[in-house]
Amino acid sequence: KGRRVRGMFAGTAAMKIGMETVTLSIPLLVLQAMGGATLVAGLVIVYGVAQAAFAGASGSLLDRLPVQKVLAGAVVSQAALVVSIIALGATGILTAWTLFPLYMLVGGAVGIAEISRHSIPPLILGHDEASLSRYNARLHIFYEVAGVVGAMATGALITFVGPLWALALQPPAYLLSGLLYWRVRLAKQDAPGPRFLRPLLPGLRERIAAYFKDMKAGAGLVLKSGRLRWIAVAFILPQIVHRILEGLLAPIFAKRVLLDPGAAGYLLTASNMGELLGAVLLLRYAARIKAPKWVKWGALTMVLSWVMAFTHALPFVLPAFLLMSMTWSAGDLSLRSDVQSALGAKDQPRATSFLYGAFVLGAAAASLGLGALLDLLPLAFALAGVFSLFTAMAAAVFYASRRLNG
Repeated sequence: KGRRVRGMFAGTAAMKIGMETVTLSIPLLVLQAMGGATLVAGLVIVYGVAQAAFAGASGSLLDRLPVQKVLAGAVVSQAALVVSIIALGATGILTAWTLFPLYMLVGGAVGIAEISRHSIPPLILGHDEASLSRYNARLHIFYEVAGVVGAMATGALITFVGPLWALALQPPAYLLSGLLYWRVRLAKQDAPGPRFLRPLLPGLRERIAAYFKDMKAGAGLVLKSGRLRWIAVAFILPQIVHRILEGLLAPIFAKRVLLDPGAAGYLLTASNMGELLGAVLLLRYAARIKAPKWVKWGALTMVLSWVMAFTHALPFVLPAFLLMSMTWSAGDLSLRSDVQSALGAKDQPRATSFLYGAFVLGAAAASLGLGALLDLLPLAFALAGVFSLFTAMAAAVFYASRRLNG
C-alpha cells in the first residue's frame, strides 16, 4: 500500500506542476493575441464540454482497461497536445481555429484523468471513510505544494518569455507523471474481466449508448439519494466558483486591472496555498470536523470575492483568494471521501462522472455569460454582477450544509 500511495502522490505532484502552466498560459495567450474575455470564456466552454463528455464515457473505458493505465495514457496525451500548441505558436499559425480543437482534446483527456485518479483510492485503501479522508488530505498537500511551485514558475516564465514559451514546462512534467502512474500496481485492476475481450472501440452507436447509460446510472445514484443530492449542491456550486476564479477572473484581473499578466501567477499561487492549508486542516481535524461544517465555512468565504470589486491592492486580494480556496479545499476533499466511502467500486466512478460533468457544464455555461458581461460592461459593473452571482450560490451552499448536517 505504501508504494502505491507514494506512486500516486509523486505522479499527482508532477501533473499539478504542468497543469498550472496550462491554467495560466492559455487564457493569457488568448487575451494577448486573439481577443477579449468572451473568447476566453468560449475556450473554457469547449474545454468544459469535452471534460464532461469524456468523463461520462470513462466508466466504460475503466471497465475494460486497468485504471492506472488509463490515467497514464490520458496524462501523456495532454503532453502531446500541448507540444502541438507550442509548435503551432512558434510557426505563427496558432489561431482560434487551431487552438480550440486542441484545447478541446486537452479538456477531454483531463476528464478521463480526473475520473480515473479519483477512482484509485478505494482500490488501494478500501472503503473506510477515515482512511480515505487522510489519503485525500495528504494527496492534496502534495498536489498544492506542486501547484504553488508550478504557479510561481509559470508566472516568472510568463514575465520573461511570454505565455507561449511558458507552456514548455508542461510536457516534461506530464511525461514524468504518466510514467509514475503507469508503474502503480493495483491487483484488482491489472486483469480486466471478460468485457476486455470485447472491442475497445465499438461502433459509434454503441459508444453513444454506453455514454448515456453511464451518465444515467450516475444521475440515478445521486438523485435517488437524499444525502447525495445535497452533496451534489455542496460539491458543484463551489467548484464552479473556483473554476471561474482561477480560469477566467484571475487572468483578466491581472491583465486589465493590475496591468501585469505575470501577476496572475501571484493570484494562482495564493489560491494553491489556500488549498494546501485546507488539506492540512482536513488532515489534522478530519475526525473532529465533519464535511457539513467545512462546507458551511466554504460558503461563507465565497463572499470574500467582493474584495476584488473594492480594491486592487494585492495585500487584500491575495488573502481573499487564499481563504476562499482554503475552505473550499477542505469541504471538497471531505465530500469526495464521503462519496468514495458510500459507493462500491462500480458505482463510484459513475456517480463521480455525473457530479464532475455537472460542475464542468455549469462552469462552462456560467463562463459564457460572465465572459460576455466582462466584455460588454465597464469592468467595475461587470465584476459587481459576477460577485452577486457568487453570493447567491454561497447562500445555496450554506443551506445545503445545514441539510447535510441534519
